[in-house]
Amino acid sequence: MKILASMIGLAITAAATAQAPVHPPVQQPPAPVIEKQHTRGDHGEKAPKLEKNFKIDVSTEVNIFKFSNASIVEVDNEFTYELTDKWTVGFSLPIFNDGDVTRSETGLGDIDFSVAYDLYDGDWKFLNSSKTWVDLTAGLGLPLDGEYSSNDITFNLGGVVGAKWDALSVSYTANYKFVDEYTFVAPLGGFVYSDVYSGVLSAEYQVEKNLSVALNLSQFSATDNTVVLLGPAVKYEFSKACVLTAEIGVPVVDDLATEDLDVAMSAGLSFKF
Repeated sequence: MKILASMIGLAITAAATAQAPVHPPVQQPPAPVIEKQHTRGDHGEKAPKLEKNFKIDVSTEVNIFKFSNASIVEVDNEFTYELTDKWTVGFSLPIFNDGDVTRSETGLGDIDFSVAYDLYDGDWKFLNSSKTWVDLTAGLGLPLDGEYSSNDITFNLGGVVGAKWDALSVSYTANYKFVDEYTFVAPLGGFVYSDVYSGVLSAEYQVEKNLSVALNLSQFSATDNTVVLLGPAVKYEFSKACVLTAEIGVPVVDDLATEDLDVAMSAGLSFKF
């Protein structure tokens, strides 16, 4: 009987095994391969940092013109905004102090509105230069009824041409002001009663990445008044957003209707945003 029971049990087990479905083994999907994100270039160098594109420039420049009997101080405050790669607009408001021995008055000049157009800025090989540029400028001055304001609206036309050879840059800036009756020109010693021409020939050398030195030849001319200044200038960049400038000029031509100009000095600070 025991043998018969064992045989019956084996038969039942075999039948159950034959009827049970056979499932293939479950295959797990392969783990995704996550590529390592590099913060450096193909050769391991640090990825370059994008330079901020500044649009706004706010600057203040203090000019001191020392004459034989007095000094004129001019504080020129300027704001410019880069509309596009080609167009820049701005305005400036000078404050003057005429330190005459008999009087010392502080007042406003004309508020000058300006527009500049970048006519050309490229690698035209002028005299084997690495870069050349040409800018055109125009503007008008509105008198504010201050102590040093013009009698009426003035108009300006000018431009800048320049070229660069490695660390050396040479440029010439010119401006012609159309005057109705009179306007105040500090380098010429006061009010003049004619149109005014000004020009600056500059040779600048970049000593280091943030330091440049220059030699400037500046001219200011009106009817019966001309002064030409020659002297060094320096520009130091604390950063791309903060620049300090300083300059000194001594007269090489001094043909003024009033007193002689002994020396001119200036210092400026600009911030970019």
